[in-house]
Order: sequence, then C-alpha cells, then structure tokens
Amino acid sequence: MQVYKLAKGDTLWMVAKKFGITLEEIIKANPQIKDPNKIFPGEEVNIPLPVTDGKSVYTAQSGDTMWSIARKFDISP
Repeated sequence: MQVYKLAKGDTLWMVAKKFGITLEEIIKANPQIKDPNKIFPGEEVNIPLPVTDGKSVYTAQSGDTMWSIARKFDISP
C-alpha cells in the first residue's frame, strides 16, 4: 500500500489512472472517503499496489538506499 497526497484538481479517477489501478480499487482501499466526489487537496489516500506477475523493475534514484527502496515497496531488504 502506498499513500498519495491529493493535489489541486485531482480526482480519484485521475489518481487511479496515474497508478495503473481502477477507481474501484482506490475506493475499496479508502473506506474513510464517504463520497468519492468530495475530496480535497492535501488529503491522503491509500493506493493499493497493482497485482503483478511478481517481477518488477525499479530504477534507483539519487539518495535511495536498500532500506528506503524496500520500505517503498513494503518488502524486506
């Protein structure tokens, strides 16, 4: 699970597309959001990670550590 802070103009549909998941998956992961049409900039939403074949590629960024990458993907190093 990842957390995303909503920006001005975001919709849950746009966020879903950005992360490659469905709107329904975002709604299910965020039971605290009673009305998906009433979201606000700065609000944090849970982003479920898409189901994959178990293989993924991540390009390390400047400042990344083994621990920060593991934490980002909710895995142990």
